Amino acid sequence: MLQSLCLGGHIEYSGRSDIGDAYDSVLSMLQLGLLITSFLLLFVSVLGQINIGLSSLEQRTYELLIRRAIGASRTEARTTALDLKKVVESLLEYQWFRDIVSKSSYKATLPDESTQMWKNTNAFLDSTSDYYNGNVKGVKTGSLSDDYNLVVLYQQHGKEFLICSLGSKSNSSRYDDVNYIIKTIDESDYLSR
Repeated sequence: MLQSLCLGGHIEYSGRSDIGDAYDSVLSMLQLGLLITSFLLLFVSVLGQINIGLSSLEQRTYELLIRRAIGASRTEARTTALDLKKVVESLLEYQWFRDIVSKSSYKATLPDESTQMWKNTNAFLDSTSDYYNGNVKGVKTGSLSDDYNLVVLYQQHGKEFLICSLGSKSNSSRYDDVNYIIKTIDESDYLSR
């Protein structure tokens, strides 16, 4: 309680002066602002989780597509030329796959917006290589131990040939092996039919 002492005069008004109500109002506004911000952040994080979930779902779908194409299960650990043929034929149905494997290098933008550079080691696609062949439309090389492998999409006279070479003895012999097959295709009467 506020007490007043007055000597020789009178008091017309006596009251309390503070800004307590204004502080309560400011605190209420800050709480409301923080609550709205919290809900927005929660909403953004939920959207991020959904995006991550969809991205991993898309990746898993591609994995299942490849497994289904070759009829593989998780327990099988071998690959045959027929398996590679089935997988590559399935993937060649997609233009994005053809675009990627037909280039000597490819820059991919990942879901997190970072980029990854991929270099295709297929010498048939490298215009500076002795093995360069403009009719080879891509696909992939691979090696396991001392086995050198190569899958090639070859086009000649409007026809496509998928060549799967497994188990060559060296890097250069895989190209020589596939070149022999390409030469056989070019010289056959099949192309004139």
